[in-house]
Amino acid sequence: MADDPKAAQLVDEREEEERLSDEEIEREIEAEEAPAVQPKAKPVFHKPGQQDTFLDKAWDLQYRLEARVQRVGKGRYARVIKMARKPEKEEYYRTAKVTAIGLAVLGFVGFVIFLLMKALKALLNVE
Repeated sequence: MADDPKAAQLVDEREEEERLSDEEIEREIEAEEAPAVQPKAKPVFHKPGQQDTFLDKAWDLQYRLEARVQRVGKGRYARVIKMARKPEKEEYYRTAKVTAIGLAVLGFVGFVIFLLMKALKALLNVE
């Protein structure tokens, strides 16, 4: 089969378009990684030199949690989060059934190993 130059050119153009779209996606993700809103500065409720009180520690935890919540949906896993959807009822039941079968198989294998070890102990008269 002879190579068609027009087909090869079309393939090259498609690959170029795909490469460009991937680069654009990466650029968008990198732009999203930069925090849009800076977290609030931690207020200081005590005099310098004093030890942090329980309230100071609670406020510090609050500000750290708020900073984390602001970053949800950004960064490496942004695509996965954006593509995620709620499973349909049939898909959910299928997944639950496969998981249950897997657990049953693991339990059965563990039980067989237990019986083999018990029989081996009886044969060797080991306590």
